[in-house]
Amino acid sequence: MLLPVVARNFYDVIVIGTQLGPLLTAALLARRGFRVLLIAHDDLPWTYSLDEYRFQQEPFMFSGADSPAVRRVLSELSLTQDFRRRTAPHDPYFQVVLPRHRIDFTGNAVAFGRELEREFHDVRRPIEAFYTVAERCNQELDKLVGTEKLTLPPETFFERRELASAAVHNPFSRARGPVTLFGDMPPAHPFRLAVMGQVRWASDLDLAEPSSLQVVRLHASWTRGTLAIDGGLEGLKGLVLDRIARHSGDVRHDLSADRILTRRGRVAGVRMTGQEEITGCTFVVLGADAHHIPRLIDEKDLGRAFVARLAQVRPTAVRYTLNLVVESRVMPEGMARNLIYISDPAAPLMEENLLRIEASGVPSGDLRTLCIGALLPVGKAQDRSYLEGMRGRILARVRWLVPFLDQHLVAVDSPYDGLPVQDRRRGREVALGDKWIRSPSRMPTIFRVDPPGPLDVTGLHHRTGLKNLVLACRQVVPGLGIEGEFLTALGAARIITKSDRRKRRFGREAWTKIDL
Repeated sequence: MLLPVVARNFYDVIVIGTQLGPLLTAALLARRGFRVLLIAHDDLPWTYSLDEYRFQQEPFMFSGADSPAVRRVLSELSLTQDFRRRTAPHDPYFQVVLPRHRIDFTGNAVAFGRELEREFHDVRRPIEAFYTVAERCNQELDKLVGTEKLTLPPETFFERRELASAAVHNPFSRARGPVTLFGDMPPAHPFRLAVMGQVRWASDLDLAEPSSLQVVRLHASWTRGTLAIDGGLEGLKGLVLDRIARHSGDVRHDLSADRILTRRGRVAGVRMTGQEEITGCTFVVLGADAHHIPRLIDEKDLGRAFVARLAQVRPTAVRYTLNLVVESRVMPEGMARNLIYISDPAAPLMEENLLRIEASGVPSGDLRTLCIGALLPVGKAQDRSYLEGMRGRILARVRWLVPFLDQHLVAVDSPYDGLPVQDRRRGREVALGDKWIRSPSRMPTIFRVDPPGPLDVTGLHHRTGLKNLVLACRQVVPGLGIEGEFLTALGAARIITKSDRRKRRFGREAWTKIDL
């Protein structure tokens, strides 16, 4: 769409969306001297409440803190010390429960060895071989993702050359031959199911048949340590928003993009919803999920190649959330704060058979909240009756984990099935908020990329067919979870910074010993 009027306000960069990837991109660019406007678009708050009950949109914990990409971003934003003060390691990192097995994944090597011996003594040697191979491979992958000039996925000649140079550290390259992870361990072995169940929850990419690189990297992101952050996801975003403000960036939670406007084949500005005035800019960073792109800009402006690639990124599953408020005394002893529950090892790892549970709240308090996630096929999730019945199906599985659940269940709610909050303590049902906000269409989406991008973890390129429109959404590096969002932010910020030598020089000059 051509820009019809002269813009009154002008920014170097307008960032659309407050997911972690675009949020970090905005902070990095503001830190490097760009005038940045961040708009929330239609992102939802992570938590919502009814009286004393506090619910979450989905389970959350921070993983992959030792990734070179994460450390580099925190260092450049001078967030390393604040991040350490606001986080605490989980103990255990997470727990996996099957009908006849329970294993705590912990950083204590002696305790973890005892766990393996107690639960899987019959395959102790293949498991030790798995972790030996995984540790060696992860050290090589650290070097790969730690390459300073790496952009994932690469697009230009020089970016492909940088990846080819960094790929000498890829232990899973074809030149090195196949890497055996599980040896002769049966596909349905409980340990193998435990790893695969955790890996599915660590990624935004459909992992029906994950590659060896995905298994190793995603499993390591949790087994190297998971962290609780003060305030959860909102607390983490608050740290980054503070850095944007410190570097004179503008943050507008009340604005939403209606249209991205163009002039002569490049971005010219953004028209906000409900406003006639145009906000001009040099770059637009789109952090909203890829399905928002056709709503914001005409396909003819994006180019055939990008539109074709966009069609290859298909939603296959969604993340459904059910919140249970329970009395603290019903919580089983030994139940970890973060748990993966596989109720039937013979069934597919989907729906109520693969649950991710986060227990939040003060353990010594009267109430605890169980935030329960389930992966649902996209087709089924569009069926209203199926979605409304998911509450009962999940409760049926959770009763095995939490005996006497019904006698101590205080409240039940899902932000996505459109049903009211069930306040069992007061014997009432309460309809919360806007029905559109609590719509099934708001569930986070899992995508499949066909054909897969480089390293089998990437999707869409940062660049689009429209000049100066840059992507920083979850579909850029969906296969690496939280680490992928940090890599996405680094790539998007690098592309924009390279376009302005003055800003790039400022960024180098502003780098201080404190940052390092």
